[in-house]
Amino acid sequence: MTEQVLNASAPPPESHGQTFLVGEEIYLRRIEKRDARFVMSVRNTPYPQSPAVAEEWIAQGLRDKSFGVWTVVRRQDDRPVGSMTLHHRNVAPLVDVHIDPLYPSAGRWMAEVYRLVVPWLRDEIHVISLQLPVAADQTEAIAALEELGGIRYACFREMLRADGRWVDLLRYVALHPHWLERLGHPADRPIARSGSGVRRPIPPYGTVGSDPQPPKGAMAIGQRVYLKAFDKEDAERLSQFNRIESETGFGHSRLLTTDGNKVQSRLEAPSFRLRDYVPLVIRRRSDDRTIGDCGLENIDFVHQSAESYSWLYDPATRGEGLGYEAKQLLLGYAFDTLGLHSIQSYVMEQNLRSAAALRTQGYREAGRLFWKQTGDGQFLNQLVFDLLADEWRAPVLPPSLPTPDNRESVS
Repeated sequence: MTEQVLNASAPPPESHGQTFLVGEEIYLRRIEKRDARFVMSVRNTPYPQSPAVAEEWIAQGLRDKSFGVWTVVRRQDDRPVGSMTLHHRNVAPLVDVHIDPLYPSAGRWMAEVYRLVVPWLRDEIHVISLQLPVAADQTEAIAALEELGGIRYACFREMLRADGRWVDLLRYVALHPHWLERLGHPADRPIARSGSGVRRPIPPYGTVGSDPQPPKGAMAIGQRVYLKAFDKEDAERLSQFNRIESETGFGHSRLLTTDGNKVQSRLEAPSFRLRDYVPLVIRRRSDDRTIGDCGLENIDFVHQSAESYSWLYDPATRGEGLGYEAKQLLLGYAFDTLGLHSIQSYVMEQNLRSAAALRTQGYREAGRLFWKQTGDGQFLNQLVFDLLADEWRAPVLPPSLPTPDNRESVS
């Protein structure tokens, strides 16, 4: 495919009246209904979609004020070739750039999008902390981010599948220079830690069929807890726990919720999320009492990855290992049933208990997102973790036995 390279001094295209966010070869504008004709270039999806489906997706998004999708357009013929999505997340929005891989210039255009978007959002819109994910093999885009002062803060190992091989996902952050000058670089502050950080063995678990009297609705059973799908009774129970929450150091404020909130978020998830969101209830086997919830979200079956979360709502059940057992049941479901390859998890830096739990569960620290949100009169950081299926399945040797790293040679 032959592509014309336009001179930087060429006037911006007139068809859309675009006067800014215009590069040498591409420009950006807000998505329009006519872009449905180029849905496979604009929307980052592996599933074939018709223009009719895309028109409804765009129409719904345009009615949503938070819908932040821009179309990447090739200047030479006003043809949409990709998109830029802005996800609003506290003070650190995330920029997701997609360029149709069918174009040979995809890598160069992605780099050009970053050169247009980062100065606009950081220096003109005054975004304090801008998240910028990029595949490790996108060398042109990585070079552009580093030229713009982007700081690599995390590496999620083998999170992407491309051309039959695993590729790491890198995450960069662009921090506002005025705040950096005022507050100093956040990486200079050491990470506070608690706990041993040593991975614990996986407790025994089985399937519903391995229990002579399995709990009703159970889909994963441990020694003391089991996991099941949500129902209205569970939602009401968890809402009651929210009202008696005693902890304030988990990195977010305590919220009063109702059973209606829980039903809405757990039972009536929008249809487009059913394939990428699995909420589960944690119940104690001794009294069949609901004590928390856990689940997987942002499930990507193409790249075989997902984010995990877990929460014990009843303060009286914390510190007994029940949450650890529930998490291992969840990981077994993720890796063995769904066939996922990697799991990611996020926790606020000051949430020492949850960070320590992730380390003992086998997660590896993948990095630290600077200035994720505000709290206590300062910008707060977020720790990010990842876990690969092979790591989770690897046996955990007792501390008294030699490990592969310190095993002495035998003559």
